[in-house]
Amino acid sequence: MAVVLHQFRYSHYNDKARWALAWKGVRHERVSHLPGPHGPAIERLSGQRQTPVLVWDGEVIAGSGRIVDAVEARVAGRPLLPADAVARAAVDGWRREFDDTVGPAVRTVVFAAMIDHGGYLCRLFAEGRPVLTRAAYRAIFPLARGRIARANGVTDPDNVRRCAAVVEAAMARVA
Repeated sequence: MAVVLHQFRYSHYNDKARWALAWKGVRHERVSHLPGPHGPAIERLSGQRQTPVLVWDGEVIAGSGRIVDAVEARVAGRPLLPADAVARAAVDGWRREFDDTVGPAVRTVVFAAMIDHGGYLCRLFAEGRPVLTRAAYRAIFPLARGRIARANGVTDPDNVRRCAAVVEAAMARVA
């Protein structure tokens, strides 16, 4: 069985895929991509530009929710999801809310906190890369900063506040 997870090292969506694979004991290889330059390779692989992407015996599965479902369907034991239909519906509701609303809000809040700290952001994302790659990544950050800010919704302070409120309300419900 060949299982390869294409991922970012730091992303809550990628964490969800890693946790599902770990919980089920699925041995897999991880290919860590650099955020930004990852786009063309991930698009060639999966037809879209977001991670995580799992390749399992040649089948390409894009998105953490679909990865969780695929792992659950393929690997018996230690269930990831409840078998009871009512409980499963509740879990699926939480999953949709966190994937579609809370997750993007978290990303916006995190990038709002990090966007003015390019050195830190680049060290974090390029961790483990060769020194030349890390230097180049850091060198292009000032040119990419505006695009990163726009792509992550941090150019509008009202949007950042709305996202922070979404995250706070979701965490209060979880608590």
